[in-house]
Amino acid sequence: MHKLGCFEQLEERRTPRITGSDISLSDPEDDQTRNGSAPLALVHGFEPDVVGRGAGKWWAPGGPLAVKAVGVPAPRRPLVPGALLLPVLAGTGAADHRRHIGSSVPGFPVICPLESFTCSSRFCIACLHFCNHGKCNLFNGEWIPNPSGPSYTNASCRFIDDHQNCMMNGRPDKGYLQWKWKPYGCDLPPFNAVRFLDSMRNRAWGLIGDSILRNQVQSLLCLLSKAEEPVEVYHDKEYKHRRWHFQSYNFTVSLTAVYWENGAVVGCHYCQNKNLIELGFEHLYRKTLQKVFSFIISAKHKPVIFFRTWSPDHFKNGEWFNGGSCNRVAPYKKREYREGYTEHVMRDIELKEFYKAEAALRGSGDVERLKLMDTYSLSTLRPDGHVGPYRTPYPFAKDSKNAVSVQNDCLHWCVPGPIDAWNDLVMKMALDR
Repeated sequence: MHKLGCFEQLEERRTPRITGSDISLSDPEDDQTRNGSAPLALVHGFEPDVVGRGAGKWWAPGGPLAVKAVGVPAPRRPLVPGALLLPVLAGTGAADHRRHIGSSVPGFPVICPLESFTCSSRFCIACLHFCNHGKCNLFNGEWIPNPSGPSYTNASCRFIDDHQNCMMNGRPDKGYLQWKWKPYGCDLPPFNAVRFLDSMRNRAWGLIGDSILRNQVQSLLCLLSKAEEPVEVYHDKEYKHRRWHFQSYNFTVSLTAVYWENGAVVGCHYCQNKNLIELGFEHLYRKTLQKVFSFIISAKHKPVIFFRTWSPDHFKNGEWFNGGSCNRVAPYKKREYREGYTEHVMRDIELKEFYKAEAALRGSGDVERLKLMDTYSLSTLRPDGHVGPYRTPYPFAKDSKNAVSVQNDCLHWCVPGPIDAWNDLVMKMALDR
């Protein structure tokens, strides 16, 4: 059996049917290994279109928002994937809680719960995600050729950090620059700096997150600077907390990251101190999201918030510290990406906590100010867009001091590159409100 994900494309040889409360597909190759690899790590071989490394990011395009969060360390070693049951609806009264809507799967409806229905399984969450976005899901689509390439380069933008400046550092291939994200069933316009800034006149944005968020801010500033160069009005000593002002529009962009836990040590991950409680990364990420969503729900300040899902890495044959690399020069096709244990667990946590918060806000009639910006799926398809070895200038040059031991970065993204599509989505979501 293969569960029918809301965003999956059907193969003609599979026969859809309703079995109990689950939408299923018969498949003669059920649970078999593929090309010598192990079976997929979810019950009935369901292949998630979505889930990587890098904490969720917080956007507040209605005003500044101070959010405190707990840092989430990455695990040191891979763990064995687990399995999940993926019911669409549960209980004998399920028929009373569902409605039919159009589907992104040609020829088949998707059964979705009404707004009063809640669920926690990943498959049910995926269906809720589709239902909430209607017939056009901005995050379900494909990368299509874009011969014109990016709207800026390292020569035209001064906001690119050296470690993500692949052009400046001598990356020889340029194919990774010639793709654009195309959602199924609708258009995603390219970023329009003048229109965006004009709509954000006299407003302030707070962007809260880690180094991946800083990576995205570089792209955003490059795109916006085509209309007006911002003035940096503040930065801390480490340049992790920064603020820019677009004077003609009185628009402010602030970048920050704060980590806390009541000033006390409550446990650790891979503890050397046996007197401390072992708390896995799952615990830390779940608690972080619970605290932040709780703050959003209860705070008197009511900004619009985009929660961006976390960013996948594409390390092969190791990690950043032991020789891992990413050498692809073209995007993946659908289902070519194989999700790891960490990606699966963290993705599951963030979706569950987001939809719990959304349900709480729905009860207060305030749900429209919290939006899911689900960039995970489209990012999993772009192993070619990472910095790779080009985090330093010309790493393979004969006279380079880095030529002997080149370290790859398969987590952060080249700027310009696929990360520009994230800001196309930011503009679309912000202006469509």
